[in-house]
Amino acid sequence: MGIRATLKLFKTETVKKFPKTVIFVIDNFEYGGSTSFIDSYTRYLNGRGYNIIIIGEEGKALQQKEYFRRCKIISLPKGKWEAEHSKNLFYTLIYRLHYFYKFNVAFRKVVIDERPDAIHLNLTWSSLAILLFNPLVYRLPRVITFYGDRALEIESINKYLAEGGILRFKIELIRILQGLTFTLSTKVIAFSSYSRDLLISRFGVPSSKIEIIPGVIFKKDYLGIKKKRVSASKEIKILNISRFENRKGHDLLLRAMKVLLNKGLKVNLTLCGSMDGGVLEILRLYEKLDLKKNLNFLHSYHGREKLLLIRDADLFVIPSKELETFGMTIIEALAIGTPVIGTPVGAIPEILSKVDKKLISDSISAVSLARAITHFSFLSFRKKRQLAYKSRVVAFKYYNADVILRKLESLYSL
Repeated sequence: MGIRATLKLFKTETVKKFPKTVIFVIDNFEYGGSTSFIDSYTRYLNGRGYNIIIIGEEGKALQQKEYFRRCKIISLPKGKWEAEHSKNLFYTLIYRLHYFYKFNVAFRKVVIDERPDAIHLNLTWSSLAILLFNPLVYRLPRVITFYGDRALEIESINKYLAEGGILRFKIELIRILQGLTFTLSTKVIAFSSYSRDLLISRFGVPSSKIEIIPGVIFKKDYLGIKKKRVSASKEIKILNISRFENRKGHDLLLRAMKVLLNKGLKVNLTLCGSMDGGVLEILRLYEKLDLKKNLNFLHSYHGREKLLLIRDADLFVIPSKELETFGMTIIEALAIGTPVIGTPVGAIPEILSKVDKKLISDSISAVSLARAITHFSFLSFRKKRQLAYKSRVVAFKYYNADVILRKLESLYSL
């Protein structure tokens, strides 16, 4: 090989390697669990000098260019008729085919123009669009993040319909398709031991292919948020931030509130989440239990506003009933110094046991949850301060982005 050819090859490889380019593929630009994790990944990688490109369908609320400030955004237009005909099987099929087509056109152009070093996939439909119809990706590392078993989540929402019929077929099909995305990827990120076990038992993913990388916090985000001193007031301000879905256990928390009030404890609960269809059932229970004086509803909070809301609470409660693969709000609350009580579900015990096992309720019930909250309420001011301090220590020790996300870079190499 001549000197010119050698120099040209060296220059090409150098440009390609420094900095590396990673394409993140998401279903759409909407607020949600996947968005916060992608934000963490891209923030860390940007700090390490990576070029980041994010491809996804446009969303309603999220201002993607402001949210992902240092990333190149490719936002695909959403079909105008998709929402109107979402329950029609024929239109849903046509929409998916159109969705796959526009994803592939955009993705192929980016791969040719940008010559990425790795692909980071996230949710099922966009992952399938890339993996099934783009042979170019098979020369690259293909990392996918496992947010949860989508089939089990749908079954949880539709438990009363889950026996037989079209829904049963749809649930099984989704499980197969989600499993296919893991098969076609080179590495799968799980948030916890619970998530890893789900991947192995439900999808047959080899343990050697799974890397546990939990959710993370960036320490600098919390330095300016000073936790208020433990209040002398006897009223306990309880907070929950989550989607209004049956599996999130809001009904357990409301019933636990009623138990606490009947015992004579002064408690005030704030529920914060998107006001979609799932909130109606909670509103009915709220009226039935007559919690009007002790329960507040807030629409979704994000970013610093959410952290300030957590700061002002005495206690954060996560009453999930099933399928909790992690819990970003848990570590956010711990990082602020707001103690967290949770049910023994999914990954919740993995996190809270690092602080104090007494923060985990004995069972998935309103009475058990009320018992754990009662235990917290009778702690002395000194012990509550110690608990707040230990919460922060655990958050920054086990979920520090600058330490945990070092694993991420190793996944972007074949």
